[in-house]
Amino acid sequence: MKSHPPKIDTQEIVKRGYDHISVKYTEWAKSVRQEERERYTDFLLKNLPVGANILELGCGGGDPTTMRLAERFAVTGVDISERQIRLARRNVPDAKFIQGDMTLLKFPAASFDAVVDFYSITHVPREQHVAQPDAAEHVSCLQAQIPL
Repeated sequence: MKSHPPKIDTQEIVKRGYDHISVKYTEWAKSVRQEERERYTDFLLKNLPVGANILELGCGGGDPTTMRLAERFAVTGVDISERQIRLARRNVPDAKFIQGDMTLLKFPAASFDAVVDFYSITHVPREQHVAQPDAAEHVSCLQAQIPL
């Protein structure tokens, strides 16, 4: 009889990993990929009204990008790591944070004007990248494309 390798829970691996390195990662993240983050953040700042509802997937520990968005928008950050969420709540007290798996989120239709994901989608297995049929209903306002 063939034995099958045990199923790997990739989300649990990511959660445990970021729980373990949360403080170091939050500090490190402040210094990398800033040019790209600035470009995308500036796009949102120029194209959304003050108070717009932003969903940030994989928000981490509340880096300067999250801080900047929360100065102007109603930010809801989601991260799978409990420790990252605790850091985010301390670093960006004006935002709302949810500890959970971004692939399992449920919000009412048109809850957000924009959804941002700064490099966290790479932690989601490729087969889960297929958008749910009603996903577009959750983003109501921003219809422009961000230039790459």
